[in-house]
Amino acid sequence: NKDLIASAYLAWDLWATAEMARVLGKKEDQERFGGLAARAREAYNARFLDAEGRYAGDTQTAYAMSFGLGLVPEGRRAQVTQRFVE
Repeated sequence: NKDLIASAYLAWDLWATAEMARVLGKKEDQERFGGLAARAREAYNARFLDAEGRYAGDTQTAYAMSFGLGLVPEGRRAQVTQRFVE
């Protein structure tokens, strides 16, 4: 699912930009990009993660990217892990 992949990388890129700003001591940029990253992560899960813990397409790529890029909501990790291993 190209939309899932693009959205996952957008959320991660925003998070990485916030981290770079933090390291460089640019607090305003850190806060701005950190806020955008949080919104992107929330939108990603609202669009692609269903109530049963399945990511759109139910593919290994969807699950691996979501875990690898830190997008799986903390309170749903066990549920999503179960779907991933099925």
